[in-house]
Amino acid sequence: PDTVCTELGMYQCTSAVHNVALGGVEPYGTGLYEPSGVTASTTPLVVERLAWSACIKRVSADYADLGAAVIFRGIKLSGSKLASPDGDEVRGAITQLAQRVFLREPSDAEMTRYIQLARDIEATGNAEPARAWMQAVCFAVLSSAEAVFY
Repeated sequence: PDTVCTELGMYQCTSAVHNVALGGVEPYGTGLYEPSGVTASTTPLVVERLAWSACIKRVSADYADLGAAVIFRGIKLSGSKLASPDGDEVRGAITQLAQRVFLREPSDAEMTRYIQLARDIEATGNAEPARAWMQAVCFAVLSSAEAVFY
């Protein structure tokens, strides 16, 4: 939890900053002893912020050493692009991500969509399309309804 998200580099997101928005309590500071029972208006933003923060950190760590990466292991680059967007390494990374988040294999439609995402990002002229794709596919999976609600 301390490495996923910190505000101002000091305050842990899920317990110190966004605890109430995530359905927690705050008995000492605000006197909130029981969860509200309803989703706060800021909850979707908090969930996305946590997912984005986790993805940025995971991709930064993996991108630094793709040979020893946790999720994006073995992905081959051609400069700053994926060497083969539909290659086995990319498919393996998508599968690894889906297995960790969904606890299942990605469907054919998901695989196709995430591979197409790599091509779409590259077509935008992004300076680092491989890194941008890793961040985007991670965020797409972590912020999906299946990941958030199930």
